[in-house]
Amino acid sequence: KIHLSLVDGFSFLDTISWDAFNEGSHLTDYVKNYKKRFGFYPAKVLACQIYCTRENRKWLTDKNIQLAAKPLGRPCAKALARKTRREEPG
Repeated sequence: KIHLSLVDGFSFLDTISWDAFNEGSHLTDYVKNYKKRFGFYPAKVLACQIYCTRENRKWLTDKNIQLAAKPLGRPCAKALARKTRREEPG
């Protein structure tokens, strides 16, 4: 597995491993690496669902870092209706 951070078009290789690991447990380390590189925390983190644990969400909130990810909980009925509604050919 590898973990890359993308910042302004530049790739940073944070982790490379042939061992199994849960990526979500490393989010705080990756954000701390960002701070070491640039001297400040990012304003926003874009992450897939595996990184979006309640613990990570709280940690990011405590650091005033926005998380761009799918919200927790069930989607509202309106969102489900849009997703499941079949479009009629026009």
